[in-house]
Amino acid sequence: MVQDILSKTNKRNYFRSSSFMMAMLFTVLLGTAAALLGYTGYYLNRNHFIQSIETVLDTEYSYLKDADKSGQLYTLLNERLGATDRVYYVRDTDNVFLFGNIKSVPPHINSLQGDILYFTPDGQAHPFATKIYELPSRKTILIGSDMASLIYTERVILWMGATTILLMMLVVIVSYMISTFVVSRTNHIAETARKIMQTGDLSQRISIDTRWDDLSHMAFVLNSLLERIDHLMQGIKRVADNIAHDLRTPLTRLRNQLDVLKDDPQQSRQHIDGLIQESDHILHTFQAVLRISKIENLSSQEHFKACDLSKILRDVHDYYEPLAAEKNINFEQAICASSPYVGDIDLLFQMFANIIDNAIKFTPPHGKVLIECHQPGQIFISDTGRGIPVDEQPYVFDRFYRGETSRATQGNGLGLSLVQAVLKLHQGRISMENQPVGLKIHISL
Repeated sequence: MVQDILSKTNKRNYFRSSSFMMAMLFTVLLGTAAALLGYTGYYLNRNHFIQSIETVLDTEYSYLKDADKSGQLYTLLNERLGATDRVYYVRDTDNVFLFGNIKSVPPHINSLQGDILYFTPDGQAHPFATKIYELPSRKTILIGSDMASLIYTERVILWMGATTILLMMLVVIVSYMISTFVVSRTNHIAETARKIMQTGDLSQRISIDTRWDDLSHMAFVLNSLLERIDHLMQGIKRVADNIAHDLRTPLTRLRNQLDVLKDDPQQSRQHIDGLIQESDHILHTFQAVLRISKIENLSSQEHFKACDLSKILRDVHDYYEPLAAEKNINFEQAICASSPYVGDIDLLFQMFANIIDNAIKFTPPHGKVLIECHQPGQIFISDTGRGIPVDEQPYVFDRFYRGETSRATQGNGLGLSLVQAVLKLHQGRISMENQPVGLKIHISL
């Protein structure tokens, strides 16, 4: 099964990738839309200008026809011959030139649309759209209008078409670059995942050289996930090592006492009490693990209610004051009058109790333990013990972790793990620092 998964994580070919398919689909759709838009615009604009020219020519003919009826044709034409955007050519029934600002018409005239023709008269730079009419006097007149505006419009449309094609090519190039970028990034992510699956090395990370794209963001999240998994796996390894180290002694004593009991049945009562004590120690250890797991798996705050952290701290102080007095430890408090909070009272009491218990346990006789809470939600607990080495501080909240200096002290290494679980449930924070003498813990709730 794993081999099948690994075989499917080979680098994907660019042309078979979904990114390439999407880029091609996008290009085809955009090209089709641009072609339809360009053709529609060209067709509509061309027809519009041709119809405009035909309207101009028909209107011009209407005036000239009325002038021909009244015998004022040549007078009106004389007035219009000065216009550079018009041409006129009048001939009789025998095709003899009579009047106009052009002397001849080319024998072959191109058709523009329908009965609208166009040609370039002598001395003119632009072609003219023309139409031939018959006057009431049976004369034939050719009326022409300059096509410069139509030609300019056609050129603009052609340039727009060429620009659209260039933009299309740019879209294709950009789409190719984006798709190759996506494929290369996904291949890199898949390759890193494949190496991790093959080697089991969770220390490998996906290289990130940009921050602007979504794949880099995903790679950043995956790296964070890998880091978290690696941290958890290292924690599991440390827990396994610590369990083996801390439970080996009671289990060895348990087995030795069973051997003695087997060889010397007369000593059964004494050894049975020892067996029960060792069994209780092991059961207590695993009950503590189950309690921590239960706290960590709590997803709701159903047991939360309004409480006063100052009162809880005073209760903890009163509870441990006899133990501190027994060890000749100066156990002091400087707690504000009130510190309102919403939380699980029992868990909060247990959390503070575990910290105070450790402080008293590791403080030598005639030392000092101090609880401070000068403002709501900010608690400081300090002692004059031996502190915790800086290199061990990141691990003290791991289950079953016990520093080398505390191996000889009674305990199971779960007290601070419970503290961390309670703080996580209450979304609190804890930090610690070594003082010139002892350790100072800061809890923020």
